[in-house]
Amino acid sequence: MQNYPKPIRPPSTHISPRFVGFGLPRRAPRYIIRTARIPFVESHASPALIATTIIITIICAIGIALPFTWAGSALGFTPLPRLYWPLVVAMLLAYAILTHFVKVWFIRKWGL
Repeated sequence: MQNYPKPIRPPSTHISPRFVGFGLPRRAPRYIIRTARIPFVESHASPALIATTIIITIICAIGIALPFTWAGSALGFTPLPRLYWPLVVAMLLAYAILTHFVKVWFIRKWGL
């Protein structure tokens, strides 16, 4: 019989961030990689991409609000700490900036 280490935090604190943040980082690369120009400044997305982004944003908003509802508590979700949201925003910005720089490097090296 193996002795498993006890979790440091309750399992619900591991479930909530994974469920809440499932769609947030998936939108940024689509806007950045789709064009050789600077996204949102020098080019604009197609209506189809904007529509799917709006739908995913609505789904993410429901996921963000879910831990604060009775349904979230019934599913075992707990509200996330306040420090979680600034960290998510910082990671998304860093991810978007890094993706843009890698895209620029790739275009300069290999062309488009």
